[in-house]
Amino acid sequence: MSLLLFEGIILFFILNRPLDCDELHYVNTIKQFGEELSISTIKHYNEMSTPLPFILYSIWGRILNYNIQTLRIFSVIIAIITYLLFHRLIYSMFNDNKIALLTTAYIVLNPYMVGLSVLVFTDMLSILFIIISCIAIRNNNPIILSISLAGCLLCRQYLIFFVLAVGLYYFIKYYNNKSRDNTHIFLMLLSCIISLIPLSILVFLWKGLSPINELKNVYLDEGLRFHPSFFNLYVSQLFVYLAPLVVIFWKSFYNDIKIIFGCFIISWFYWLYPIRVSKYQVNSNIYTVGLFHKFIRSISGSQFIENVIFYLAFFLGLPIIVAVVKDLYFKLQKNIIDFALLLDLSIVSFLLIMPFSYYCWEKYFLPILPLAVMRILLIKYSDSIEITTR
Repeated sequence: MSLLLFEGIILFFILNRPLDCDELHYVNTIKQFGEELSISTIKHYNEMSTPLPFILYSIWGRILNYNIQTLRIFSVIIAIITYLLFHRLIYSMFNDNKIALLTTAYIVLNPYMVGLSVLVFTDMLSILFIIISCIAIRNNNPIILSISLAGCLLCRQYLIFFVLAVGLYYFIKYYNNKSRDNTHIFLMLLSCIISLIPLSILVFLWKGLSPINELKNVYLDEGLRFHPSFFNLYVSQLFVYLAPLVVIFWKSFYNDIKIIFGCFIISWFYWLYPIRVSKYQVNSNIYTVGLFHKFIRSISGSQFIENVIFYLAFFLGLPIIVAVVKDLYFKLQKNIIDFALLLDLSIVSFLLIMPFSYYCWEKYFLPILPLAVMRILLIKYSDSIEITTR
């Protein structure tokens, strides 16, 4: 009831607002799919991301209409389903309604999530499929897992980080269960491989990772390459967007002086590649990488102060990565193949893959946010609950 009330309030204030800058072209693409859902449309629509969200919104538009208010109501429905399933997932892990409510509220109240729960964007569907995948993993359901992972990739190509993490998780699990019946593990691993087929078909159709259009020539003119400054941004966000939880469980990250000193030495890497907007953002008259960047710019007005704040966030984010990598190494050494290991793999995979994006954007951190929140919670409760996949 509280969730419905909150979403109702947000909808009241945002429903009739003018189109957001991204909504302008998203709505045009939705209408394009509504007018003609064909191979030609899928091959040439004027976006960089995969087509499933535009197709689903176009079906909703065909049933009702393409007014922005109507499309935003569909966004609210997607958001409510996402939050309810996330609550169910957290409750299944901890069997504690208080933890489930507070954790869900933490996600719901994230400034980006507030906007995504109403505006016509593609991100919420991506998060929904990640949550469904986690539920399928915990319930050992290969069919749902295959569909949901395919859904991830058909919403955003960069969610390959999660598909690869899940695939590696089941490969490790299969490899370490040779002496026992591991048919169900093989089926889960097979479902990961099958989930790649729809995106593979699109890549073949596009002859690349995005539709054949003018944007492809603009944004992929340099090809794929690793951007160290993007990596620095996402490490910083591990602290910024998880700060309340990190503060509560600070001893798990900042209690070892040797680790803190090592991270301090490594943190100077930031100054080699300070966080900056990409050239494509500048070309679009965008001069910050997101809401947090806008906030510190509004209170500082100095690029040096911005860099100092981002540097501190980067420094404080490094021990979180160390904790994840240490836990990953420990579990592999001790053959502990549990849900926490999957979350470790997802975080590491995210940090390795996302810097290959052509855009440097805080919002791209959102798919890993619920996974990182779960991982931090498991630091405290892993000894008292059953966290292995059932």
